[in-house]
Amino acid sequence: MATAAHHGVVDRTSAAWLHGLTRDVSSPVTLSVPRSGHGSAYCAVETTVRRRSFPAEDLTRVRGVPTTGLALTVLAASSAMKDGIAMMDRALQKKVVTLGELRAALNRNSGAYGMAQAREILTSAEDLSESELERKFVRFLQRRRISGWKQQEWVGDRRMDFVWPAEQVAVSLHGWAFHRSHDRWERDQETTNMLIGLRWLPLIFTWKRLTYSPDDVFRELTTAIDQRQIAA
Repeated sequence: MATAAHHGVVDRTSAAWLHGLTRDVSSPVTLSVPRSGHGSAYCAVETTVRRRSFPAEDLTRVRGVPTTGLALTVLAASSAMKDGIAMMDRALQKKVVTLGELRAALNRNSGAYGMAQAREILTSAEDLSESELERKFVRFLQRRRISGWKQQEWVGDRRMDFVWPAEQVAVSLHGWAFHRSHDRWERDQETTNMLIGLRWLPLIFTWKRLTYSPDDVFRELTTAIDQRQIAA
């Protein structure tokens, strides 16, 4: 393993592909070489190389290729990929990595490039509760000056996270998929069908979109409300 660290290690998005976390090969190939080394890593294809060293616990080989371990790969790729949160969520769903393993890898590499964003993502996965997600949505509504809503209201036999009664718009908030059981998933489908049957418009917003795409959430929500007001 020391030899692997000395000559360069595949990391970030390329390591995610090697570990089977993503389907597509990243381009350029992402590599790291140790800070104490001299010269540069050679590769016959386009590469992005960073100088950094990894703890021995975070090094492995996949198909004979020196690469970062699974937990560190998930962390680094989650902050580098456009849809890295979904990748981490899938890894947790499939139980190929645990929250404890991710936290340990983060602690060992806390000062590395990209780990600040990875820490934010992991903290959400560890700590985000339904009530915290609802408070985040309330702050979003208040900042955007969206009115007319009620929280935790019943529609039919289901209690909805947020509703706009006058427009018959209902919003459900979803956190991380790995927290949701199959029974919960089935119940969500039943709730959506029930709302449509009552001529309500169901909308679903996730923590990821509220955090990283709030303008899109704002546009979708206000468009739905406006269209319902026009149709009334």
